[in-house]
Amino acid sequence: VSQSRYVRDGRVVALVEIKRRKYTSGQIQAWGGYMISLDKIKEGLAYSRAPGLPFILAVGLADGTFTIRVDAATPDVVRIGGRSDRGDAKDIEVVVLYDMQRFRRIQGHDNERRPDLSGGAVGTGA
Repeated sequence: VSQSRYVRDGRVVALVEIKRRKYTSGQIQAWGGYMISLDKIKEGLAYSRAPGLPFILAVGLADGTFTIRVDAATPDVVRIGGRSDRGDAKDIEVVVLYDMQRFRRIQGHDNERRPDLSGGAVGTGA
């Protein structure tokens, strides 16, 4: 799992799953939302739950960096999905999709600020 910890003043304040994609938020939305493995979501929630930390999904896209508080957001879709270009059967699994309109832009274009980890999705509107 590609997770990191968000540290403020020497204290871990959130667990963050960091992803990078070459597409725009509009393209991701046109495909039904941001897709991620259900196992990654479950694992991140388990790691963040014990210490009571927010679990945030941060996605760097061609048009900015977007975040969503996964611990406070129910997925919009649960289905079988994944990639088929590598010929690996393990790439097809249960995935969840989050509507890109629920994400907040924290970097890119006219917005360059740090995320607000106090609740809900973080940052400013996409």
